Amino acid sequence: MSDATYDAIVIGGGLNGLIAGLYLQEAGMQTGIFERNMEVGGGLCGDEVPLPGFLANTCASTVRFYTTPCYVDFNLRDYGLIQVFPKAGQGMIFDDETCIVTYPTHEVVDDKTGETKPSEENINKTLKEIARFSERDAETAQDLIKKYENKWRYAYREWMFTSPPPWGVKDALEKLMDDPENGVDPRWSVMSGIELANELFESTEMRCYFLRAITTSTGNWPDDVQGLFNLIHIIILLLSLHPPATVLGGTHNVAHAMQRAFSERGGKFFVLSEVEKILVENGKATGVRLVDGTEVKAKKCVVSDVDVNQTLLRFIGADHFDQMLVRKIKNIRYDRMSGVFWGPLALHELPKYKAAAFNPDCNAMPRTYIGPKDPFYLGEMQRPECSLYGIPSRLCWFAGPDSIWDRSRVPEGKHMVLVEQYSGNASYFSEAKWFELRKEFPKVLIKQWQSYAPNMTPENVIDSYFDVPPMIMARNKSYINCCAMGCAAVPSQLGRFRPIPELSNYRMPVKNLYLASASAHVAGGVRGTNGYNCYKAIAEDFGLRKIWEEKGRPY
Repeated sequence: MSDATYDAIVIGGGLNGLIAGLYLQEAGMQTGIFERNMEVGGGLCGDEVPLPGFLANTCASTVRFYTTPCYVDFNLRDYGLIQVFPKAGQGMIFDDETCIVTYPTHEVVDDKTGETKPSEENINKTLKEIARFSERDAETAQDLIKKYENKWRYAYREWMFTSPPPWGVKDALEKLMDDPENGVDPRWSVMSGIELANELFESTEMRCYFLRAITTSTGNWPDDVQGLFNLIHIIILLLSLHPPATVLGGTHNVAHAMQRAFSERGGKFFVLSEVEKILVENGKATGVRLVDGTEVKAKKCVVSDVDVNQTLLRFIGADHFDQMLVRKIKNIRYDRMSGVFWGPLALHELPKYKAAAFNPDCNAMPRTYIGPKDPFYLGEMQRPECSLYGIPSRLCWFAGPDSIWDRSRVPEGKHMVLVEQYSGNASYFSEAKWFELRKEFPKVLIKQWQSYAPNMTPENVIDSYFDVPPMIMARNKSYINCCAMGCAAVPSQLGRFRPIPELSNYRMPVKNLYLASASAHVAGGVRGTNGYNCYKAIAEDFGLRKIWEEKGRPY
């Protein structure tokens, strides 16, 4: 492309870059998005693996995009973002032929706006399921649902869709600790996942289910302190407090819909256009230089949808900043949600679980955990085994059978299940070792899967494809140490501390430069938050439209 000028430039066309760009363009800022890959979307990607005709989500998978302001603000359903809503929520299948199945406490009644209404029938079904193991745990679940409906839901969304307040000013979740009736126990904010599982639940089943949900929900391990946001997020998923959704055609269609809306409004995007430097003049960001030497000017601002390390230290240079700030940036942790086996299995038929005799709905849960009924192993032993050997002796994996609800992703008569199994930190093993583990993992997986579902034989598996950290990092340069959360989502790197306190309000130490990526509040995942909150900061600085106020929303 030739040299050009825009009001706003967005570096990176991932989820949050698209969201920020879309709001900027809607607000009248002529915006250009520059993406290094051959298409926009970032983690919202889909690939034809393991075989032609099988379309897999090779990064983001289980998304609830109908809950985001962006979805309704731009009528994204009209741009091709079609979501279906399975009847069951999520649950766990155990090695003793029992299971827990939870059902959405709300049902989507308008898929264009994402409006939901409570379902007393589903709440009662969930509580009845939990009571099969423990009446006390069912009472606890009922109390958590009530608190969420009364106070937590609003506080959770306010926390996600607003900028973190400064130290000394309580955020929406911290205020819950002051509410003795519908709040949270202050101790929970500093307890590990193991402590929380033991405090909240008495049954082995609910403790195991909670411990396994931690890793998928947060990227953390059970022995980590989780913090208030992670705790509430885990409970939301654990009890299916938000209806699950499957995106027809795969999660890449989320990116397609946003790109169409962006282009229709006059926005420009450029692929295979990697940024090399952020141009700075008189302490202000004034544009970017691409790797081919092209310079693109920004009249108003530059927004980065890449990690904070690259944004400041690579694109500008450490010598431009206070060295204590540089030290803090270099000290950011990328050691959670780091090592993982991730990918699809193409199948002749779906798994038929022995636990279906306990509850037949376990065969069709969009978020299915499978693992041993052993809290000590899940809480204490799996992590060291993953760290030492890469593949633990007893797998505990996530399985997403999306082809049940979206037949467009598979050939007629066939199925596909997406698998996630956590492993050791990406840096613990060499590239050669990771590829050795990649060959070994499917064999171990199928052997153990058969003990839960006897039809999961090698003959039922047409083929499989698994990404491991070296492959994931090659695809996305922002995944430092393969950390898909942008940086570890531990309490010291959440809220007003994310990515570090000085940079927690989306504004960078160079004027007119903003951070929208997963490094920023709220963290990684398809939440629709970081790019939205970044736009709100820009709108405040430049007097742009406050779309949330126009829509009558408090945030």
